Amino acid sequence: MQNERSHWPTHRDVEVGRDEARHHAYGVQYVERCVPCLSMAAREELEDFAFDAAIAIIGGRNQAGFMAAAGIYALENNIQRLEEDHRHARMLGAALEKKDFVKSVMPVETNIVIFEVDQNGCARELAQQLKEKGILAIAIAANQIRFVTHLDISPAMVDEAVAVIEQL
Repeated sequence: MQNERSHWPTHRDVEVGRDEARHHAYGVQYVERCVPCLSMAAREELEDFAFDAAIAIIGGRNQAGFMAAAGIYALENNIQRLEEDHRHARMLGAALEKKDFVKSVMPVETNIVIFEVDQNGCARELAQQLKEKGILAIAIAANQIRFVTHLDISPAMVDEAVAVIEQL
């Protein structure tokens, strides 16, 4: 598949997709580390496959182009930030593991923290309590909550979230 990156939108056009793009960039970085012997032809084939998959999933060339542009921007500008986001997520996970109302915390391997509240807890109620204290989280099931760290989350914000969790 021929694609002209010069026709793709620039990063300035892609405000919403930037964090998702960093996930894509992390995936590309992972593949490059795990398969260091990829030839340029194999890499181009993989890029074309990813582009085609994005079109199939998103449903149109325009939207896939936005995501591709965001992915390119992320690869060029935000790879170093991923480790900070992962460290922030591990800090949140460690704080949650110490709490009695937390039944379990899934292994924190990226910038996403998912934990399960105990039988007496309600994920939506806890997410609301956190929101009232300025911490955004989402109840993804009746007993599970998800946190996501990203570019807009500073170290001070993580420290504040940990303090709030410790006080619950």
